Amino acid sequence: MNEQGKILIIDDIKANVELLEALLLSRFGFIILKAYGGKEGLELAKKEHPDLILLDIMMPDLDGFQVCEKLRQDTAFDVVPIIMVTAKDKDDDIVQSLEKGADDYIIKPINKEDLYKKVSSLLAKAKKGELPSQFYLEKLRAQKDEKDK
Repeated sequence: MNEQGKILIIDDIKANVELLEALLLSRFGFIILKAYGGKEGLELAKKEHPDLILLDIMMPDLDGFQVCEKLRQDTAFDVVPIIMVTAKDKDDDIVQSLEKGADDYIIKPINKEDLYKKVSSLLAKAKKGELPSQFYLEKLRAQKDEKDK
């Protein structure tokens, strides 16, 4: 396996996937996994266990919020950073992304330096077990455990 690991890009628009792939390959040389919809992305994530996921919100089958939520329900993805990459730029969308378990948010059009910094930072945090989503997930699980008692 490539030292840099695998990144899964999930977006229903092929041009968006190709742009992200080109940017990441030019800087990092990651193995790039591509999915063109939420359901396909969810299946590929479970099969390949990527090191990081770039996830669009607006998709026709399962939207990014649903995909993120489903991934975060599986503890195997607790240490996998998820970055929402979307044209949705309202504060409510950002908050909802973080509430569903995303670790960060990039607004299209993509600033490549912002992308590089966020990818590098989150991969480093994942190795240390310090993802922003981990705190949130622990809190949600504790609340669920309290309800189940």
